[in-house]
Amino acid sequence: MADFSLIGRIPGSADVLAGQRSVADQQQNQFAMQLMQQRAMQAQQQLEAQQRQMATRQAVGAQAAGGDLAGARRVALEGGDLDLAQQIGQLDKAQREQVQARIASAAPVLFQARQLPYEQRRQLIASAAPALQAGGWDAEAIAGFDPTDQAIDGLVASTRTIDSLLNERKDARDFAY
Repeated sequence: MADFSLIGRIPGSADVLAGQRSVADQQQNQFAMQLMQQRAMQAQQQLEAQQRQMATRQAVGAQAAGGDLAGARRVALEGGDLDLAQQIGQLDKAQREQVQARIASAAPVLFQARQLPYEQRRQLIASAAPALQAGGWDAEAIAGFDPTDQAIDGLVASTRTIDSLLNERKDARDFAY
C-alpha cells in the first residue's frame, strides 16, 4: 500500500499529484466528448435513414396512386424497402383484408397520438393496445413502438401507401374483370 503521509512534506509533491489528476481529468473529458460525438453521429444517421425510408414510401404511394404498380415496386426496391416491394406483389385477398384491418385500427390512434406531447403518447398507445391487437397488430410491436413524430409520420405514410396500393390493385382487377 502506498504511503501518502509524506505528501506535503516533500517540496513539489502536491504539484505533481495535482498535475497527474489534471491529466487524468483531461483524458476522461476527452473520452466523454468522443462518446457524445459518436452518439450524436449515430442519432443523426438514424434520423437520416428514417427520412430516406419515409421519402421512399411517399414516392411509392405516389407511383401507386398513379396506377403504376410496377413503378411503385421498382421505387420500393431502389429505396431498399424490400418489405413494401414484396407486399405490393404478393398480397392475396385474406392478407389484403388483414392489412386493411390493421390500417383501420391504427389510423385513429396514430392521429390522436400525433396531437399529444411526446410524453403522453405511450400512455395513449398502451390504452389502445387491445383494440390494436384485435386489429392485427403484434403486442411486442405495440409495446416497442417509439411514438416520435418521425415514427408516427413514417407509419402513417406506409399505411397510407399500402392502403392506396391495395385499393388501386383491387380497382384494376375489378376493371379488368
